[in-house]
Amino acid sequence: MSPFVATPEIHDVGLCYAGTFSQLMANDKARSGFMEPYNPIGSSAAFSMRSKLLADLKVQYEKALEENWDGDGADAVSWEAYANAVAFSKSLPLGLPAPDVMAVNDGSLGFEWRGKNNSILAVSIDDQKNLIFAMNANNNLQRNGMQVFEGKAIDDLEALLNKYFCA
Repeated sequence: MSPFVATPEIHDVGLCYAGTFSQLMANDKARSGFMEPYNPIGSSAAFSMRSKLLADLKVQYEKALEENWDGDGADAVSWEAYANAVAFSKSLPLGLPAPDVMAVNDGSLGFEWRGKNNSILAVSIDDQKNLIFAMNANNNLQRNGMQVFEGKAIDDLEALLNKYFCA
């Protein structure tokens, strides 16, 4: 018998847990009657990262509520951009390291992960749900683009996160 109970939507991928908060909770309920090893990545470590990420987003949003918040003419971060960033955060696979979060001078909120192979993944989301991303590894551009966020992690981003930022 597998040491972990998983639904088709949830699976372990090394240190990353590919599933959302609600999927993880459903998985926990499904396994509650079993005496099986518990997956620590799907528990407090993942929730701790998510809590930190959401707290950091709130700080950055509040910092950038006013126009010119950076002294260089930056646009204010709108409630819609903040709400989209929160939704994007909640769609990320559990178990990822928490990214650095920042307000961006165009009124969006940004996320930045640093990982193995000198890799950097920068993602920003704006008030129109546009996700703009660029991935650099070994000082070479690996992937970049813009896609509309529709409430779930975008496959390209999830693949990059799992490849470069999970053990």
